[in-house]
Amino acid sequence: MDGTPLPSLTCSPSPTAYPSSTPLEILPVPYRNPNNAQLAWIQFGGDVSHRKPGVLVIHGSGWNGGSAQDHVGQTREIANAGFFAATVWYELAPNEDTAKGYIPGQPCHELDGTTPGWRMNLEVNDIKNAVKAMRADPRCNGWVAVVGGSAGATHAITVALDTNPTPGDLWPHWFQGGHDDRPDCAVMLSAIYDFSDWTPDTGQTETDPDFVHPVNNYAQTLDLTTLAGLPLNPVNLVPGAIAHGFKPIYMINSYGDHPSAYHQLVTMVCLLQNSGRTRGIDYDYLTIPGSLHSFHYWGSWDHISDPPHTVGDDVIGFLKIHAVGLP
Repeated sequence: MDGTPLPSLTCSPSPTAYPSSTPLEILPVPYRNPNNAQLAWIQFGGDVSHRKPGVLVIHGSGWNGGSAQDHVGQTREIANAGFFAATVWYELAPNEDTAKGYIPGQPCHELDGTTPGWRMNLEVNDIKNAVKAMRADPRCNGWVAVVGGSAGATHAITVALDTNPTPGDLWPHWFQGGHDDRPDCAVMLSAIYDFSDWTPDTGQTETDPDFVHPVNNYAQTLDLTTLAGLPLNPVNLVPGAIAHGFKPIYMINSYGDHPSAYHQLVTMVCLLQNSGRTRGIDYDYLTIPGSLHSFHYWGSWDHISDPPHTVGDDVIGFLKIHAVGLP
């Protein structure tokens, strides 16, 4: 344990209802979670008469907070570039206020046991389901990308790499029946790529507690050996992704990123290089000065373009390069 008290084990989720905004949609019946968590997104650009490539935007906030509403602006920007874009809600790990962040119908994850990685499965399954729902949506042309920030970036890289079928006939039926359900490309803003990499932030001598506590709450362990071996630890998914055909990813961090230490990016880049992946084809990355984190640097200058482009411009440019069927 990291010494920080976790939320109480007594739980009566009473989350705030979803906002009644026009672009908000509850996912259709075939993509509803059997545990009754009400999965939804806020969409822009959807038009059944003009099918477009789809982009899912995944919010962050430590796996136990945040909302799809946090990134309506970025989602609208992506839609304005010609995509069918949606910012998505998903179940969350325990937090100090069960009414804050939990989505309608979500079971009480304070009571979901202590098995390391169990909560990871719950959240990642929601994102896998959203990828499948977007690909099947009549407004989407079948091409789907994911863009995530912080915890959402970790979800994005996980679903981008995971080729392990859901056991048996269980929901969300990922990678079953010969179907490659992975998104066609992925963008990560300040992801965790290796839960066992506790290299301190640049200029620090100790691991940031703002990294340690959320990992403990989400992964349900702080044992480094256990963390390293978790099936959904992203670095463990690279060999399978290569075996099934590696799909392009774009990784972004700031040098002083907090709490997703810059070394997380270094770890994944080195792994990809050592695995024979090629920068500019299989993957690319961007590091920017300063210590901004996740979507906070979306509107910042990328420090590599002239005339200046923002990080958001770079993300949308990457999506356009790889998208199929843009108008």
